[in-house]
Amino acid sequence: MSKSSESASDQNPGEESERGSQQESAQPTVYQAKYHADEESRIPGSYIVEFHPGHTIAKHFAFLGREFELTALDQGYFADDIDDDLFNAIRRDPGVKYMEDDCLGLPVGSGETSNLLRHRLFYQAQYYPYERERVPGIYMVALYPGHTIAKHFAFLGREFELTSLNEGYFADMNDGLFNAVRRDPGVRFIEDDVTGGRDGEPAQHAATPVHEAEYYPFLQDRVPGAYIVEFNAGHSIAKHFAFIGREFELTTLDQGYYADLDDDLFSTVRRDPGVKYLEDDILGVPFGVDEI
Repeated sequence: MSKSSESASDQNPGEESERGSQQESAQPTVYQAKYHADEESRIPGSYIVEFHPGHTIAKHFAFLGREFELTALDQGYFADDIDDDLFNAIRRDPGVKYMEDDCLGLPVGSGETSNLLRHRLFYQAQYYPYERERVPGIYMVALYPGHTIAKHFAFLGREFELTSLNEGYFADMNDGLFNAVRRDPGVRFIEDDVTGGRDGEPAQHAATPVHEAEYYPFLQDRVPGAYIVEFNAGHSIAKHFAFIGREFELTTLDQGYYADLDDDLFSTVRRDPGVKYLEDDILGVPFGVDEI
């Protein structure tokens, strides 16, 4: 008696091929955002990332499962030190519209960058003026971590004389250069220089004396070299370090800090216009800041 049904191998091979293609198309594909490369002018590891509308940094970090340092833009961000693994992970986020190389400090590429470019061109770093003791035309510039003088010069399209600090510099600037420096998204803030001289020496053209914060000594029970430093309202550790040009170990307080300072550092700290006063630390315990 002959078999009335056909085995799977005897079926129409065209039907089997069609089923196979349907199964393949049913498998989800991994999303990969567009990437616009510029091999000639790119800054290795530095990228512009644009989001789809409604996507946010928080959602982006949640997708990646980690956070990292970046500079937020209107509809995305740019970041340095992105290694290959992070680069690939960012491209897999469905909320990312595209990525492109950061080229000489300016986003370039496909023409889709108009929103980011417009944002960066109109970026303005915060400016803190000191009207009473400022040296006209001389400024302190604080850079974001990861930004460098080389990248800063590349953004500006020119070089000029400056004195580098730990995370920034101070320099003489005319109005045109001052405005250009403020537009660099890698610049954290600018403030007037109140010393006007290299190595802490007052500038010859300074019209007012160098600022010197009040100092309240305690001749009894003081801990030699240990001081309480109180800030004026609005001043911060970051601004303080930028003024001094270096970082050092300290213990933060509500509106300042206490730390061990040698004579040179003590004198420099007093010259910061953001410092309200210093006083001796007594028996290693902060005294006076909170009126203990």
